Amino acid sequence: MSTPRFLCLGTHHKTGTVWMDLVTRRLSRRLKIARNVIKGEKLNDPTWEPDEDRSILISWHGEFNQGMLAHPDARFIHMVRDPREVLVSGTHYHLRNQTERWLHIPRENFGGRSYQEEMLALPTFEDQMRFEMDHHFAKTMGEIRAFIATGVAHVRWHFEKLMVDKQFTEFDRGMDHWGIDGLDLDMARSVFRRNSLFGNLKQDETLKGHVRKGARKDWRSTLPPSVAKTFVDRFGDDVVALGYAADASWINELTPDPSLQVAM
Repeated sequence: MSTPRFLCLGTHHKTGTVWMDLVTRRLSRRLKIARNVIKGEKLNDPTWEPDEDRSILISWHGEFNQGMLAHPDARFIHMVRDPREVLVSGTHYHLRNQTERWLHIPRENFGGRSYQEEMLALPTFEDQMRFEMDHHFAKTMGEIRAFIATGVAHVRWHFEKLMVDKQFTEFDRGMDHWGIDGLDLDMARSVFRRNSLFGNLKQDETLKGHVRKGARKDWRSTLPPSVAKTFVDRFGDDVVALGYAADASWINELTPDPSLQVAM
C-alpha cells in the first residue's frame, strides 16, 4: 500500500470528539502533518482537497465530500461508541452542560425554549431520555449510518477499546491503515499515550464536562426498561451492526438503579 496523502478520521457527538481533537492536533504537530477540520466549503465543495502533500482530515459528524470519499490517496478511520452509551452520555451531558452554545439557543419548535430548557421541563428522567433519543441521538445515529452507507473502506475505532488501549492494539490498526510506521509510529504512540484517557489526559482541563465518571456499560443501570424497549425497536440493529451485541437479548441484562434515573 502506498503512503496515503489524506488521513481521514470521522467522529460523532459523544464518541470522543473532544479527545480526538486533542490527539489529532498534537499528532499533527509532532509528525509535521497539516490538519484540516471538514466543514463548510471543505465539506460542501465535492472537489475540495488540501493543498498540502499530507494532511489529517477530521470530521466531527463523519462527513466528507464526495471527491474525498472516492480519492485513491485517502484512508479513513471511523470512530464509534456503543449507541446505548451514546444515549446515556448525551442525555446527562445535554441536561447539565453550560458551554455548548447550541444547547441554549431559543427554538421556535420548542415554543421559544432552548433544547436544554425543553429537556429540563420534562417531568421524569425517562421523558428526558426519550426526548434525547428522538432528537440529538437520532441525528447522531443517522450520521453513523450515513458514513457506513458510503461504502468507503475504513478501519473502525471503538471508543471503549481506545479508552483502555495501553498496548496500542486498537490504535495501531488505525495507524497502519494511515500508513504511519517506523519512527513515526513510535511518535504517534507517544502522543496517544500522553493524551489517553488512561494517562495524563484525565487531568486535562479541556475534558472537564465531557467524560463522566463511572463504570463502563453504564447503560445497564441507567437505561429505563421502557426506554430500552423503544430503543431496541428503533436502534437495536445499530447496536448489532457496530459489534456491541449479537442480538436484542441484551435488554435482559438491564439492572436499573433508581438513583441514576432521577430527573434534573
